[in-house]
Amino acid sequence: MFEKGYIAKRDIVVIVLLLAVSFAFFAFWAFRHSRSGGRIRIEQRGTLLGVYDLDKDQVILIRDSNGNVINQVTIEGGKAHMSEANCHDQLCVKQGRINKVGQSIVCLPNRVVITVISGDKNSMDSVVK
Repeated sequence: MFEKGYIAKRDIVVIVLLLAVSFAFFAFWAFRHSRSGGRIRIEQRGTLLGVYDLDKDQVILIRDSNGNVINQVTIEGGKAHMSEANCHDQLCVKQGRINKVGQSIVCLPNRVVITVISGDKNSMDSVVK
């Protein structure tokens, strides 16, 4: 009745449907996670230092408790990056530019975290902190 290596038409239909659903799920997930954010949130030692628009080119200086500049964040062209840091490894500077919701730059020695959040001022991201 069944021959070895034989695939029924309904098997092909099921496989095609599974592939289509998988592709649709992946496309939806990729779209949601690729949207650009409108603002960044900067925290130092768990304390919110400020929220800044990515639309406005600016340089933000982060200081330690003695007033010394320990990190410099630059926003230009709708993207943010750590342009300078006084830490030895410079990993935060090497992390590059961020602008997608959920992306972050972390400077562990100085305990500074920059996170891209939604541009919507009423979004959950801005309300939580």
